Amino acid sequence: QGSQGSQGPMPQAPVDDDEKLAMILSLEDQLALKTTELGNLEERMSSWKEKVKAISLQDQTTIEELKNKVRDYEALISKSSDPFGLPMGSSLQEQQLTDQLKAITGQMAGLQQELESVKQQNLQLQCELDDMEAEKQ
Repeated sequence: QGSQGSQGPMPQAPVDDDEKLAMILSLEDQLALKTTELGNLEERMSSWKEKVKAISLQDQTTIEELKNKVRDYEALISKSSDPFGLPMGSSLQEQQLTDQLKAITGQMAGLQQELESVKQQNLQLQCELDDMEAEKQ
């Protein structure tokens, strides 16, 4: 046969039944190990799916609550042009409205940040779940 280079390994001597049995048992052990590993991965993925579902549900609830708060603040802002019963044009009224508007705007910005944070966490968890599903395949 010449050199062993690109022609692969040299033919081996015939394998006796004991060696065949040992190889079969070894392969069965490897298969059992891989099956166990796959089962563990499936359990982890199932656990992650449940966590993502729970967090997504919680996020949806939080998002709805934040949207409702934003609507409430917007309604408060556009409510009455004279919420303090002061004559229009009063510098005190203008200052109070300005202060109230600044406070509400700050609260709205905080709520918007919280909403974006929740959305980002949800997206990150979804990406992790997608990665785990890809690993499974």
